[in-house]
Amino acid sequence: KFLHIAGYFVLPGILDERLGMKLQQAKHAGLVTSLDVVHSPRMEHPEPLWDCLPFLDTFLCNQREAALITGMEDPIRAAAWLRQLGVRTVIVKMGQAGCLVDGVEFRGEVAGIPAQVVDTTGAGDAFAAGYLSALAAGQQVSAACEAGNRAGARIVGALGTLAGWEV
Repeated sequence: KFLHIAGYFVLPGILDERLGMKLQQAKHAGLVTSLDVVHSPRMEHPEPLWDCLPFLDTFLCNQREAALITGMEDPIRAAAWLRQLGVRTVIVKMGQAGCLVDGVEFRGEVAGIPAQVVDTTGAGDAFAAGYLSALAAGQQVSAACEAGNRAGARIVGALGTLAGWEV
């Protein structure tokens, strides 16, 4: 029921118009679509991403990535600009500060979870997993963001991408 693309800018085989067409097919098939970017030199030319945005239910990025993609330092303006390109919900992850959401169902900030940070590797992916699993369980966007924040906070408390789940 869900199609999630993780690490968009480090997947060179999909950085063209084909992914937009596949996302459009997924939406027509009734799938919930989401895409999370990852920092990469390819972000200097984000144009291939524009064809994907109208077919995404959720677009995720962190504050630095939002600025690089849009040229806007203000995450509120960056999220609004991305929404204008057709995304249903834009989530800008802001680490321990939580996340900023600009969406059809919810617009605002969702507070972060205090955490002892050991390693941030995998925190964004953990956020996406927590968020999407909460949506799949029928949660609203704001509650799903809380779940994403909890998952991200759990991962940063241990070294590596999986150890936080074992704690």
